[in-house]
Amino acid sequence: VSRLGLDASLLLRQAGLPRNALLPENADQYLPLAGLERLYTLAEDQAQVFGLAALLGSQQEISALLGVIGFVMQQSKTVGEALSELQQYLSFQVHGAYLSIVVGHNAALSLTITDAFRLPSTQHTVEFALSAAIAILRSLCGENWKPDYIQLMHQEPKNAYSLRKYFHSPTAYGQEQNAVFFPARDLALPISSANPQLNGILHNYLEQLEAEFSDDSVSQVEKLI
Repeated sequence: VSRLGLDASLLLRQAGLPRNALLPENADQYLPLAGLERLYTLAEDQAQVFGLAALLGSQQEISALLGVIGFVMQQSKTVGEALSELQQYLSFQVHGAYLSIVVGHNAALSLTITDAFRLPSTQHTVEFALSAAIAILRSLCGENWKPDYIQLMHQEPKNAYSLRKYFHSPTAYGQEQNAVFFPARDLALPISSANPQLNGILHNYLEQLEAEFSDDSVSQVEKLI
């Protein structure tokens, strides 16, 4: 956003987020989804760049975005195993949202924001997340990989054509879920960087974190509902 001539500190203040949120040493602090949604909205309005959240998502790298979870995914044997790791441990990175993987004729990676009903909008947050998911899948499957199609729950925004270059596929709005659909066979693709020994070490670390920071009762009930 700085390259677009915007003042990042001012944007953070206007969105009600701490000014130090962008410092590397604070990379692990949690930020409220409502604040991130305001941040994306303000940045897009001020820069007059439609689809800015999706643009930011498309530039994410798996290890930088997901930390130790990203490293575990890169050491998994197959794409399917990597996505299962992400599904299980996403709550370490994002509170109030979870992923599910449904396999049928196609595979669907679906994002659910459990407290979306409390928020005025989740449009930009969802566009960022699905664009980042596509970038992650491309890093695992190969740079020429594309999804079959995308479904989004929010209504089609103006200038929606701008999003196609970040989603790389047909997009349907006003749907029942936020999801990326792709061939189920892609789940069996091997990951060239896989190192089973390193995967085991990182996995043990994540299991320790899971035991220490498991979801509270309210979060578990929300997911079930």
